[in-house]
Amino acid sequence: MLVTESFGPKGFGVSEVLSQLVRLYKHNGISVKILSPFIEDPEHLLSLGHYAVVPHIDKKFLWHPRQRAFFEREIASFKPDLIHVHGVFTLIQRSTVVAANKARVPTLLSSHGMLNPWSWQQGNHIYASLKWLYWSMVMNPILRKIDCVHAITQIEADYLALEFPGIPHILIPNAIEMNLIPDLPKNRSPEKKIVFLGRLHPKKGVDLLVQAFANNHFDREWRLVIAGPDFDPAYGQMLKRLVEQLGLTDQVSFTGRVYGRDKYALLAAAWAVAVPSYSEAIALVNIEAAAVQTPTITTSDTGLKDWAESGGVLIDADVNQLTQALHWVSQWSLKERLARGIQARTFVQERYSWQAIGPRWIQAYKDIATNGDNFFNSNL
Repeated sequence: MLVTESFGPKGFGVSEVLSQLVRLYKHNGISVKILSPFIEDPEHLLSLGHYAVVPHIDKKFLWHPRQRAFFEREIASFKPDLIHVHGVFTLIQRSTVVAANKARVPTLLSSHGMLNPWSWQQGNHIYASLKWLYWSMVMNPILRKIDCVHAITQIEADYLALEFPGIPHILIPNAIEMNLIPDLPKNRSPEKKIVFLGRLHPKKGVDLLVQAFANNHFDREWRLVIAGPDFDPAYGQMLKRLVEQLGLTDQVSFTGRVYGRDKYALLAAAWAVAVPSYSEAIALVNIEAAAVQTPTITTSDTGLKDWAESGGVLIDADVNQLTQALHWVSQWSLKERLARGIQARTFVQERYSWQAIGPRWIQAYKDIATNGDNFFNSNL
């Protein structure tokens, strides 16, 4: 049983990871039921497994007075061997863990970077204090009753060990299903275009990218494309004002949400993709771009400590370092750019494809569901 805040084939980040994870279940003969308050394209979902819409009234905390009873019924009906809970801040996760403990079903929690130290520092002092109080009094005491916690990167594993002391963990990175990447035109030369793809949110560092692009004073033939949903409207408006203030309106474009074949076509056509995040549990776009032979510039805060081996560039979330990285990338010859693209795809195929990562997930599920204390003791 998989519990998540949203699920759909057109989503970014967590939603995209879960879509691929569910396909892995199906390929390995694992029955799955997806429980979520927000399900996009149910007809598509029916081809992957069973699903049910979680009742909710409040859209922020996803609360409903009969929610716990809903999870108890679903668990009794589906009889899962394991419940994989995604996310940590809404009441659906809390209700799931309570119901699972009552039914004595093992639980695995994936926080997807939501508890990273950077996120606690955002907003004003009152907001940060209220968030900490909510976590400490409402969520943390119940979520500490999970059986196992999943980390995507070693950075995440380190801070999850502090939040969930004594609870065993597994470390499995995000991955991409290479055979689902659509066929794209062959022998197409990359354009002089830097691409950002993702939610417009302060943690993504898009403002650093705009400033670094301006610092390089690129010729007019160079373009910066910012693609993704306006997740934080205030931040999105700030970015557009910044572009105007820096005199970049002729070189910077905002495309909005891009997905499916159009997403991969955009990534493949780029000279490089920039992912200057302040905090991330492996930005999937790094892997997606590399899979279509486009190197990326990303930060060590994404947890990709080995990314320099991919043919891309690994920096800190710093405007000066990003400025230098963009300059260096722009100086590549076409031959070097293409060679780095081939290196990137090979690197992802070997380390971050579902062919490489999928068996680790299947083994982890089997161990947690069937080995009980033997698994947990071996992972302490």
